[in-house]
Amino acid sequence: MAQRWTSLWPAVLSLGVAGCVWAPAQGHSGATDADPEGEPSDPTANETPDVHEQTGDTGDTRTPTESEESTNRRRYQGEMDVTYTYDGSFGEFSDECDGSAFVFVLVDEDTVEGEGICENEFLTFGFVIEGSFDGDALEGILIAESSLGRAETPFEGEWNSEVVRLAFDHTHAADGESLRLEGVINLVPDE
Repeated sequence: MAQRWTSLWPAVLSLGVAGCVWAPAQGHSGATDADPEGEPSDPTANETPDVHEQTGDTGDTRTPTESEESTNRRRYQGEMDVTYTYDGSFGEFSDECDGSAFVFVLVDEDTVEGEGICENEFLTFGFVIEGSFDGDALEGILIAESSLGRAETPFEGEWNSEVVRLAFDHTHAADGESLRLEGVINLVPDE
């Protein structure tokens, strides 16, 4: 198997340049701090947040109750299984990776956001999860971004108070090489 990977590195690099294969493995999303000196890139990042929030159009400020926070912003975490299939100048092969992910379902905004990472001994796929929902139906994209480029993999899914399930099947292609990502992310409430 190591021989197969050694001969496939040119193809993997071609897809990597297009941003399709990997993102840096720092954190789940691969996001790095823009300032190499370690200072936050956001000048307000170290400020103490106001414990009150603006509510509605009334101008009233109050501290949200714990039940309001848990109702409006729900965290789910879990695992994923992905099969990726390469097809190109070095032939065709498939392999699998697995990993973990989490999302926040922001009920008041009808959005979903989170991060995940899928890895095996050869590759690491780090990505950001961005999506929206209508009722119990979810849709959005998994975004892998690095200095080599950006790849967006669309997903569909469903959610309720017990589970979030995201599924994807998408082929990325560049320079005669293709990489199909097919997988499922299953998440349960983080309690």
